[in-house]
Amino acid sequence: MRHKPRLSILRSLLFTYNIENLDDHERENFITSKNVNDEKELSELFDELTKPEFASYGYLERKWHIDTIDYFLRTDESFESVFHNFDTYFDDEIFDKRNFMKVLLDRLIKYNEEIKEHESKNLNLFNPPRGIFMQLSTQFKTHRMQFTCLNEATTRERISKKYIIDKKTQT
Repeated sequence: MRHKPRLSILRSLLFTYNIENLDDHERENFITSKNVNDEKELSELFDELTKPEFASYGYLERKWHIDTIDYFLRTDESFESVFHNFDTYFDDEIFDKRNFMKVLLDRLIKYNEEIKEHESKNLNLFNPPRGIFMQLSTQFKTHRMQFTCLNEATTRERISKKYIIDKKTQT
């Protein structure tokens, strides 16, 4: 299901910078040390504080945030409503809110690509190529566990035999 673009969702992503967020002096000092009107410093700020929050979102929620910013950047939206009554730790006023959102969008796209790349690498570890017989055994001395990965045909044969044996015992 595709979500409709809504500016209100951006407030939750930016809540890290809101003064109503829990007191964390180290975070507050880091935020106030950055010039939010400088793209490089703003990117550093997002990398440090927004990236972990964004990475905790599921795929659809990440896509919704990216699509929302992208959608409103293609309109004449000023993003004033996102920052209206939203007190932040920023020392400077955000002069160009559209540029702020453009930098945020660029960073979110980058984070999303990194997350997808990381997920695909992890999936490849657990999905060996189809049809290839593999028997992998790894023993962990501390846990005394053994993992074995067999090909699909052998697994199907075992399941079929068990099903036939179970059927015979039922009759």
